[in-house]
Amino acid sequence: MEFYRGVVRSYDQTNHTANVLLVGSMSGVVLGIPVAEHIRSELMVEGAEVGVLFFAGGASGVVVCTFGTPSRAWDRPEVASVNSSADQTVTTSWATYQSCDVQVTVPTGKTYTVLVVGSAEFEWTAFTNWNLCNARVWRDGAGVTGVSNAHSTRVNAENDRCTVTVTGVEQITSTKTYTLGVTKSLDRNTEVCRRGNLVVMWWEDT
Repeated sequence: MEFYRGVVRSYDQTNHTANVLLVGSMSGVVLGIPVAEHIRSELMVEGAEVGVLFFAGGASGVVVCTFGTPSRAWDRPEVASVNSSADQTVTTSWATYQSCDVQVTVPTGKTYTVLVVGSAEFEWTAFTNWNLCNARVWRDGAGVTGVSNAHSTRVNAENDRCTVTVTGVEQITSTKTYTLGVTKSLDRNTEVCRRGNLVVMWWEDT
């Protein structure tokens, strides 16, 4: 048996194998090396340093350990964002703003911490009395209060604009979808959502 130090060049999550650049007398890229079952896929990022154990004079081998800074790649959060600049007339019923939603997929047995930030810009195109508009982040379906309560803004002039931002943090153990929703509280004015943004950041809770 021979033990070599290597650097991951690519990783096949489906087959749990890696292409590894070996350092030393066997210098070169070895393709499709099996990765030991105890090594999580999150560790097998490009640039991660690994230990490779070869059997029968190098005829076959297996990645048996990881080390070095890149192996902590799971500490870096995943980020997804969606935005829309399309106009949507706001009503007194909560509605999804232009399909602004992000799904966070959680593998079985994992716990993720999720940070959600949603914002919506409202404009009052017709004014007779004070205005009250709301933005909310839903979790798993319109009309369901999620990690953020409704935040409101009150503006007292026609053609005024204001951006409302909501945030929330929670832990989840199964796949969830986060959605930006908008509404207005009063029927007195014509109110339009001009643009919306939803940013979701998540990482494994270890």
